[in-house]
Amino acid sequence: MLHIYVNTDNVADFVIGAPNSFTLSSGGVDAGKIYVVFGNSSLDELAPATLELSGLATCSAGTLCGAVIEGEAPGDLAGMSASFAGDLNNDGELDLAVPNSHDVTVSILIGLGDGSFAPQTLVDVPGLNDLRSTPVGERFNGVEIHANVISGILDGRLKAQPHYFRGLELILLVALAVGLTLLLSLAPVGLGMFGCLVALVVIFVANVWAFARGWVVPLAASEVLVAGLFVTHTAYGYFVESRGRRALSALFGQYVPPELVREMASNPRRFGMQAVSRDMTVLFADVRGFTGIAEDLEPPELSLLMNEFLTVMTRVIHRHRGTIDKYMGDAVMAFWGAPVPDPEHARNAMRAAFEMHGAMQSLLPRFRKQGWPELGVGIGLNSGQMRVGNMGSEFRIAYTVLGDAVNLGARIESLTREYGVTVAVGQQTREALPDIGCLELDIVRVRGKERPVAIYEPLGPQAELDNETLAMCKRHERALQLYRTREWDDAEREFYLLHQSYPERRIFRVYLDRIALCRNEPPGADWDGVFTQRVK
Repeated sequence: MLHIYVNTDNVADFVIGAPNSFTLSSGGVDAGKIYVVFGNSSLDELAPATLELSGLATCSAGTLCGAVIEGEAPGDLAGMSASFAGDLNNDGELDLAVPNSHDVTVSILIGLGDGSFAPQTLVDVPGLNDLRSTPVGERFNGVEIHANVISGILDGRLKAQPHYFRGLELILLVALAVGLTLLLSLAPVGLGMFGCLVALVVIFVANVWAFARGWVVPLAASEVLVAGLFVTHTAYGYFVESRGRRALSALFGQYVPPELVREMASNPRRFGMQAVSRDMTVLFADVRGFTGIAEDLEPPELSLLMNEFLTVMTRVIHRHRGTIDKYMGDAVMAFWGAPVPDPEHARNAMRAAFEMHGAMQSLLPRFRKQGWPELGVGIGLNSGQMRVGNMGSEFRIAYTVLGDAVNLGARIESLTREYGVTVAVGQQTREALPDIGCLELDIVRVRGKERPVAIYEPLGPQAELDNETLAMCKRHERALQLYRTREWDDAEREFYLLHQSYPERRIFRVYLDRIALCRNEPPGADWDGVFTQRVK
C-alpha cells in the first residue's frame, strides 16, 4: 500500500497495479504529460510537452524513481508538483500538490538500476473527490477533517459543552423573555431599543469569554429571541397600539386641543372616558343681548356670525390647554384639568379668559365691516371638585363635567351683567391665584345654594397693576366695609367718589342703588351684607 498526501496533509490511498506493457527510457517523453523525477535526482519544473530526465541511473533497483501526472488537458497540469519518500519494500508516501479539483492520473515509475524504467505500475487516481465544505474552507479533504479531530483530542484543544448547559440555556431564555417583555411594554421605545442592544452585546461577550475558556455556549437561540421580541413588540406597537391611539385621537379630538391629543396618544392607557372626581376649573362664556341680535339678522348671517365668534373663542381655549365641553346656542362651556390632569388649571383658564376678551375686541372691526352688530361677552370662572367623564343616555353621550362648582360657574357668568364686568371668578379660583390682582365684586347667595360665595373681577397680575388701580381697589374695599356695617352715609360717599372717578365701572353705581334701597327698606337685624341672586 502506498499513501498519497493530496493538498498537504489530506490522505488518499491507492494500490500498486499490474505492470504496464511500455518501457520508458531517458529519451522517451510522451506529449501532454509532466514527468517528476524522484530519488537522488533534482525536482524539475517542466512544461507539459518537454522533459530532460537526469540522474535516472542512480535509482536503485526496486526503488520508486518518479511519477507521471496526467490531467484532463495540458493547462490543468500547471502548478502541480510531487515528492516521494520510501521504497517499494515498505509503504512509501507520495506528496502530490494539486491546485484545483480536476481529475488527474498518476503513473508510478519503478527504477531498474541501469538507467531504465521497468513497466511496473500504473496507478489511476480519479478526481480526488474526497472534498468537504467546512467553516474554514469550501474544499477541505475529508481525511484531514478526521486528522484534525484526532489531533484536537490528543492535544486537548477541542471545546466542550457540559451537559448542564442545556438547563442554563433554558433559564437564560426564560429570563430574557420575561425581562425584555416587561421592559418593552413599560419603557419608552428608545429605552426598550437600548435595552435590547445591551442584551445582544452582553450575550455575545459572554459567549466569547466562555469559548476562550474551552466552553461552547449556545448563542443563536438567545440572540434570535432578543431580536424576535424587539421586532414583535415594535410590530405590535405599530399595528395595534397605533390603532388605539388613532381611536383615542378621534374620540377626544372634538373636545381637546391637538397638542393634548398627542400627549394622550403617547400613553393612551392613562386616559379614559370613565367618570372621575377631580379638582378642575370651568369656564362659561356667553354673548350679551343675543336675543335682540338674533331677531335683527337673517338665519344665514346669524349662523356665520356665531361660527366666527365660537371659532375664535375655541382657538383661545385650545391654546391654553382647555377642553371644550359644549356649545349652547350663543354660549360656550369649557373646562381645564381633564382628560389630561393640569395642576395649573386655574391659571390656564384665567389666561384664556383674558385672551378671549382681547380676541372679542379684535373681532369688532370685522363685524362692523360685515354690517353685523357688535357683540359683548361675559365670562365666568370657578374652580373646585367636579365629576368629569362620559355621561348621557343610551341614545347620546358626551364627555362633560358635573357638580356644584360647575353650577356656580354658570351663576357667576350670569352675574357679570349685574356688575358690568367682562370676567368674574369665584372664591376658589381667586385663592388658587394669589398673584392675580382682583377687585371684590360682592358676596352673593346664588340660586340653589344657601352658602354665600365671594366673587371677584380679575384685573391682571398684581405686580403689573399701576398705582392708580391699586388705590382704586383699596378705596373700593373700604367702601364695601362701610356698606356691610350699614354705615350708609359714609359708604355712599365713598362709592359716589369712586363712581365720579371711574364712571365706566358699573359696580360703583350698583352699590349706590343698593344703599338707596336699604335706606328706603332697611334690612333685618340678621342681614349679613350678602346679596341674594334673584335670577338664574
